Amino acid sequence: MGMKIEQLVAEFLYQEKKVTLTDIGTFILNVDIKTPTNEDATITPPDGSITFHYNPQAPIDENLIKFIIGRTGKIRPLALSDLDSFIMLGKQFLNLGKPFTLKNIGMLLKNSQNQYEFSQDNRITLNLNQQNDLPKNEEIENGLTEPAIDFSSAAKKKSSIKGKFIIISILLLTITGLILFLIKYDPFESKSKTIISKIDANKKNTDTIGNISSHPDTTLKTIEKTDFNFYNIIIRSFKDSADATKSIKKLTKKTSDKNLILYKSTNSQFKIAVHFQFHLSDSTHILDSIKKTYGKKIYLEKK
Repeated sequence: MGMKIEQLVAEFLYQEKKVTLTDIGTFILNVDIKTPTNEDATITPPDGSITFHYNPQAPIDENLIKFIIGRTGKIRPLALSDLDSFIMLGKQFLNLGKPFTLKNIGMLLKNSQNQYEFSQDNRITLNLNQQNDLPKNEEIENGLTEPAIDFSSAAKKKSSIKGKFIIISILLLTITGLILFLIKYDPFESKSKTIISKIDANKKNTDTIGNISSHPDTTLKTIEKTDFNFYNIIIRSFKDSADATKSIKKLTKKTSDKNLILYKSTNSQFKIAVHFQFHLSDSTHILDSIKKTYGKKIYLEKK
């Protein structure tokens, strides 16, 4: 996954001073905390620096989703799926009476009124600006940041008769060894034997398939397909191309999802979809995540 979701949540909080976790509540940073310049520095924030507002109907934090997409490079459904898995695991801990720990933020516990209580983390290890401190390529191109200049002197080239003699000796030994190898081992003969063995193996496989086809009721039941397949997850369907074009522009602007595709199906319908490759057993988890973004009227279509 690269950076963990809990790291991204903490980084987003210290950057935007507010972060919401779906069906849990909102964390608010009430003070300005300066990130130390040295890596992995530990600071002790004052009590009450972070407050938590319990909200079991808290919506999806769209800005957090966009932040995760920007930091991980994942498409929106996968970024949303990662965040949902993180929140779901935390709620499972809370329902079991165990703490839900958010690194560099604090800890949640469920009280006797089935509400979540927050305890601030008093020792925070911050290294959040490490990537932000690096100048971007666009900043260098626009003159906002000057590229680093290396003032070190170039290494002087050294050449000597002894060095040239060593190089020539190594080349002669390499050529001699290659000639001896070709004399002792004929690679073309080995390759021919390999091709013949593959032909024999393919012939045996063909005979095996013939035996399977002669007993369809008993043998074919033991064959199970485990390959991943390509699917189109259909989000919208239209009879008119103009309506479909208008809809995909609206959805792309709303969700920031640049992986939406528009195509014409065999029944002359114009469909908006997201193209995926996954095992059919994973379809329920992926469909649930996409439904939260595009609604419940979606379905799979094998490509």
